[in-house]
Amino acid sequence: KMQIRCKTITLAILYLAVPVCLFFLLWLKLPWGVLCTALLGYACYRLNKEVAGKYTELPVSYANELAIAFLLVFLYLLFTGHGSFIGCEGYDIPWRSAIYQDLIHQPWPIVYEASQGALVYYLVYWLVPAGISYLFNFEDLVSNGVLVLWTYFGLRLFLQLLLNYLQV
Repeated sequence: KMQIRCKTITLAILYLAVPVCLFFLLWLKLPWGVLCTALLGYACYRLNKEVAGKYTELPVSYANELAIAFLLVFLYLLFTGHGSFIGCEGYDIPWRSAIYQDLIHQPWPIVYEASQGALVYYLVYWLVPAGISYLFNFEDLVSNGVLVLWTYFGLRLFLQLLLNYLQV
């Protein structure tokens, strides 16, 4: 009988591993991508098996405090200009937005026809939200919302792990 427990630590490992697996499978030649994905999957399985048993979730009595902390993180994310909804953006955001839009609208791996140059940038972070936006044919506004939610999910996992580690 196999029991699946989806703890915060498991979600955090998946949050980090899934985009890397997408990169392996869609940017590398298929045999190498499958091999690298299998190796990473095995490493994640072993890591999760090792740490998930030692990890205890924060008690339910902390639900109100967590809800306030998550709301503050979400507001911080919006006010820093992430997703171009509220606040000002940094000077490099237009380039990052262009890369994100290329990931949504170009076939992977991205090779630009004019220069025959490949997109070589730290792009793994954007692969999941760009893939979702591509699959559902989202417009710019909704695809930016998907990116904000993906980032919020990662920040939320980080905050839960941090609060648990600090025994707050």
